[in-house]
Amino acid sequence: MANRAVITTAPFGLDNVGIYVHWNGGPESIAAFLGAAQRMGTPSPEKDPARAMARLTQVIANYFGNSDSIGIGRVRDLDYANQENGTYLIGGDWEILGRDFWGEDGPIDSDRRQRIEDEVVHKTVVLSNKPEQAVKTNVAKTKSGWQASTRIDLVDGRILQVKTAKSLDGSLGTTALVHEVRRVNGNLTEDHNPRTDFGRRMVSWNVRETEQQVREQHQLALGMVEQLLPLIAKHYGG
Repeated sequence: MANRAVITTAPFGLDNVGIYVHWNGGPESIAAFLGAAQRMGTPSPEKDPARAMARLTQVIANYFGNSDSIGIGRVRDLDYANQENGTYLIGGDWEILGRDFWGEDGPIDSDRRQRIEDEVVHKTVVLSNKPEQAVKTNVAKTKSGWQASTRIDLVDGRILQVKTAKSLDGSLGTTALVHEVRRVNGNLTEDHNPRTDFGRRMVSWNVRETEQQVREQHQLALGMVEQLLPLIAKHYGG
């Protein structure tokens, strides 16, 4: 006995790329996998379907760990008409747009869905952990709530500051801002000019800024810094 499902992008097509899961094919788990991918800032299936499916495969594999409970291939080569959970059609901003070849479901357990999503994010954060960056991180509770910040030295007198904190819209967000290091009246200053210096919002989650959420989002963002370095170099003419 299994709990099979296939995930692919809408509209359905036998030549679509699909992800097969042998377990956790119910709607709570699939919605949790999509929610985790969205929380981690992955481009949506609507914007970049190829990258979305690749990242979603990684997210699900992180959850299962060392097992053979996941596969990827053309839909025609997967067990898409399994009559258990069938085939989910995803699109938009990480939404389930439709479903084919499935049996029956009970009511969705929203608490279980959230627990699975949190576990997926946690496992991905652990696997992307880079100790040489983490030791530079400061996490503290301020008047505005829990915050985390990391200072990363760049070339040519610049530093990259990665900060995780509550945003003005109430979400928990991480930004990466490049600061220029200058000496003014004998003192070193670090300034970021929004008009000329590199800045990027890396991750945004609609969660409370608890210490655990701040630590997990910040560590996830640090794992994405390598992808920013070529963009920073290009921004400054490198």
